[in-house]
Amino acid sequence: MIVASRLALLVTTATFLMSAGADADYGPQADVAAVRSSELQAWQNYLGAGNHQRVVIDDVRVCGIYAVLWWRFGESGGMSAYQRVAAETWKRIAHGGGAFGRSMVTSFGASEHCVHALIPAEKDADNLH
Repeated sequence: MIVASRLALLVTTATFLMSAGADADYGPQADVAAVRSSELQAWQNYLGAGNHQRVVIDDVRVCGIYAVLWWRFGESGGMSAYQRVAAETWKRIAHGGGAFGRSMVTSFGASEHCVHALIPAEKDADNLH
């Protein structure tokens, strides 16, 4: 039963990640670029210079002071969330493998409008089965 559950989770995550790159970035381009840069810097700090180039950021979505993005690294993938802390400065507030659900973004304090803009219904991990 545990193996079947893990397999179902892997298939769901793989399906989710394959659809992640299908969408365009969302939000002001300057903010999208700043969030993407912050994520790449975080990966560089973690992996070391040069290795971060293997990280692919498929989609960055910004609404108000919050942003989420989908990343891939080899066979792994997941999401990161950011909050604006100054005019052009973004701080990572969540990061992990797999998909985030709208409930997680709501817990950050994002408005309902932003929650829906940041996590489209087809990517809402709360409803992926």
